Amino acid sequence: MTPFYPLVIGIIHRLVPAIDIETTARLVSFAGATTAVIALYWLLRGRYSLRFSFAATLLFALVAAAMWSGLWALSEGLYLGLVMLGIAVLFRMQHRSWLSAGLGGFLLGLAYLTRPEANLFVAGLIALFFIKARRGPKTALLILAGFPLVALPYHAWVYRVTGYAGSGRMNILLGQSQSLYEGDLSRAFLLDEVRPDGSTVSSLARK
Repeated sequence: MTPFYPLVIGIIHRLVPAIDIETTARLVSFAGATTAVIALYWLLRGRYSLRFSFAATLLFALVAAAMWSGLWALSEGLYLGLVMLGIAVLFRMQHRSWLSAGLGGFLLGLAYLTRPEANLFVAGLIALFFIKARRGPKTALLILAGFPLVALPYHAWVYRVTGYAGSGRMNILLGQSQSLYEGDLSRAFLLDEVRPDGSTVSSLARK
């Protein structure tokens, strides 16, 4: 599916083999969720008072998705941390530099390699900066430069291995979202199918 979350887990487990894989995954998720909280505070503190920034960050930290994603052995915690850090880098300064725009795009690219729905954030940010006057288009182009820097090599590898440019993860997520919206939970979960060659393919459950 998407490689960054298991890659980070694998690197940490290789460096600290005494920690089992599941614990390592939970630690990565916790670090990601914690990064999201810190990034939000850093973003708000650059524009608002200490009291407002602290109160807003506390409310965000107590939201179930933000709090519990740090305890799951799933990619949500790391994804949330990368998205919030990327947005904070892009918006904290009143006057953006080319470095902050490129770094923000790079962080959102890593978020995309964690969960593919991050491309929706990137599309929205690019549209926002193109609409804005003066330096907006330049910022959008720098985000476009940072994002593909990490996204394109992944898609090139997927195409070389499978013959398709995408992994199909986005189609699965859209199908799950539609199932949840329609209240049909029967297609909201993935089933693993083992092929004759031993490979495993995940697909949505069907009635």
